[in-house]
Amino acid sequence: MKLFKIRFDIMKFFYRIRDIYQAEADLSHSETMMNELITRPSLKFALCAISGDTRGLGFFPREEQLLSMTKQLKNNNTQYDERLCYKSDAKTGGNMELVLLETSNSYDDTTNKKVNFDFHKGMFGTVAMLKTIADKYNYASFDSFKKLKLYFIHAHTKHLRLWSISCPVPNLFVINREDKCSIPVSFNDDTKNLFDYIGFMWTLKERIEETLLTIGVIELAHKEYMKEYRYKPLLSEMNLSNRVDPSIVEITERVHASYFVEDGPFSSPLGPPKMP
Repeated sequence: MKLFKIRFDIMKFFYRIRDIYQAEADLSHSETMMNELITRPSLKFALCAISGDTRGLGFFPREEQLLSMTKQLKNNNTQYDERLCYKSDAKTGGNMELVLLETSNSYDDTTNKKVNFDFHKGMFGTVAMLKTIADKYNYASFDSFKKLKLYFIHAHTKHLRLWSISCPVPNLFVINREDKCSIPVSFNDDTKNLFDYIGFMWTLKERIEETLLTIGVIELAHKEYMKEYRYKPLLSEMNLSNRVDPSIVEITERVHASYFVEDGPFSSPLGPPKMP
């Protein structure tokens, strides 16, 4: 039965990928075209294939306000301007936000400044999502929380990249590239590109499922410890909100151009040598 379910999910991916290319549009035409045909469907289709309880998770396209960032900025007594709220190109939302999307212009047409800005924007947005979950389940143990990973998809030039952020040690946040794929520009493109794209969406699906399971463990721990501390105050060092307490920064293009414009993602020079 499980094998049949896996085969059925794979077939759904193939049919939906075929649908993406029926319009035969030019992905380099605009960022909107890139989002409508490649990036947003990637996130949406991964959500459609999730097995088990989705915990009310839904897909929200087109310049959605990231509520986690808004909440954290207000909690920090930051002078918050609603007109400058964080808006992602898409996100998964509902009871909580787990994945967001940033697209840096159209296919194979962007600048390092734009790529680095969107990368930092997605990074700080994902950290805000992580902090919001820690605030919601503040009675949970850190051991249950440290396994949690939240994600952002960054599309730029000719590739999609899936980044994760976790907090394995109190107030230490680790960002890691989970997957990368080339963007196929047509259904009849190089077979490897097409299968890499399918694999990327499948990886995203599996990562979201793992995240949902981890949140279930965190929620259970939260309820158990809440009963234990029903008649006594929660110790500060036990409060998950205090152990997951990042500096929440709202990145604007003006601030980014002044301080971070040259700092972006890059591959480590210490990686294994290429085989001849």
